[in-house]
Amino acid sequence: NLEIDQGRLLKDVDTNKVVLGINYASSETFGQPVKLRDTVTVHEKSFEVVGILKKKGSFIIDNAIILNEDVLRALYDVNDTYDVIVAIVPNPEEMARVKVRVEDYLRKERDVEKGEEDFSVESPEQALANLDSTLFAIQIFVYVIAGISIIVGGIGIANTMYTSVVERTKQIGIMKAIGAQRKMIFTLFLLESGFLGFVGGIVGILFGMGIAYGLAFLGSAFLGSDLIQVSLNWFIVLGALLFSFVIGTVAGFLPAMQASRLVPVEALRYVK
Repeated sequence: NLEIDQGRLLKDVDTNKVVLGINYASSETFGQPVKLRDTVTVHEKSFEVVGILKKKGSFIIDNAIILNEDVLRALYDVNDTYDVIVAIVPNPEEMARVKVRVEDYLRKERDVEKGEEDFSVESPEQALANLDSTLFAIQIFVYVIAGISIIVGGIGIANTMYTSVVERTKQIGIMKAIGAQRKMIFTLFLLESGFLGFVGGIVGILFGMGIAYGLAFLGSAFLGSDLIQVSLNWFIVLGALLFSFVIGTVAGFLPAMQASRLVPVEALRYVK
């Protein structure tokens, strides 16, 4: 999956040629950029640069020095031992069964019992399971923070509405005196508290989007690629706004009930 930005990839006959990652083409690595046909020294041997890779956003690929295998083995005096063997399973549904067969084969070849292995066999499914486990832990942490935020926000809205009821007690008395029913007063304050939650949801969404796009921009600028991107699901955004309205309405239920139960005469006599 490597792509060339300048020059070409290695050929099988290349013995004194090398392909470099994109970071070597920057002056930040060696103080001056490495260009095509420059000579670089690897393990006390000189190689001509025949290609520079396109930026991948990977620290490994962008800093890679690529040689042909035979040249690399001779250069570092590597014997015929391997640290990693990669197996391709054509049918993903057979992944688990193949993994078990490989483990059984290696135990037999190495003459070790189950549980005493000096090797490990890993599959993409296992890596995905580990990743899912990590992401689940992160999600739980986010849920806890969100839950605390909801509780604090609800308490804030309830406190604001209680204060609003106290400050507008005389106005409530006037409304009732001219014919406003308890149901109308209750609905008025309930909608007001829901509106507060709705506005808070809008502010939260804009704040979250700003942070997400800001971090994505910084990440892309740092990596030099569009590897990190923000994807918005508008159904979730609308759901969050509706949820904010519901939380505001629930938090304002008791203050609205208190406002609707005020006695008009006592409310008119109320003095701050």
